[in-house]
Amino acid sequence: MKDIYKLFHRGNLPHIFPEDTPIFITYNLKLNSPEKLKQLLSNKKKEYYTNKKLSYDQVYKFEFQLFDLYDQHLSKNISPRWLMQADLAEIVQISLIFGNEKFYDLHCFCIMPNHVHVLLTLKKKDVNPHSLPYIMQNHKRFTARKCNQLLDRTGQFWHREYFDHYCRTEEEFNSIVWYILNNPVKAKLIKNWQEWKFTWIDESLLRNIGV
Repeated sequence: MKDIYKLFHRGNLPHIFPEDTPIFITYNLKLNSPEKLKQLLSNKKKEYYTNKKLSYDQVYKFEFQLFDLYDQHLSKNISPRWLMQADLAEIVQISLIFGNEKFYDLHCFCIMPNHVHVLLTLKKKDVNPHSLPYIMQNHKRFTARKCNQLLDRTGQFWHREYFDHYCRTEEEFNSIVWYILNNPVKAKLIKNWQEWKFTWIDESLLRNIGV
């Protein structure tokens, strides 16, 4: 269990990843998430981990089931849904693309009405030694300031924490790419993933996932 990375990760804990490893990241707006949902996820984890003899595959599948449950919650009409506004979603998109090939290699992302899914690989330390927390902190700070200006508001824009997970296999990588692309379809916002304006994918990946 020592080397098993947990998909659910609090923002104030260390984020350590092997170099050249794709990382799946999800972050959301400051929402009023029901306490019942938080407690449900917590109870399920505690119950599951009473069994200490678990393989990586077992842990990953279970953790992703919990993540998917939370993601389904986000995909409902949970307010605020500021990223439905094209000008706000564009700010987030521009910021993500700005860091591409500078601090990370961007594989795929999808900006949903109240949350964002991203798949990227950090640059090697000898190229651009920026950690994931540093990158996320600056991305959130910049986009929050710009979006709040357009909304004519002050206060917290993003939820402090985010979820992250590194991909260990090509199969896992391709599965997560499809999960990101299909998110607006799953939320019944569109019928085909290509209709969603704020989905981005490296073109070289399209043939790998069969689309």
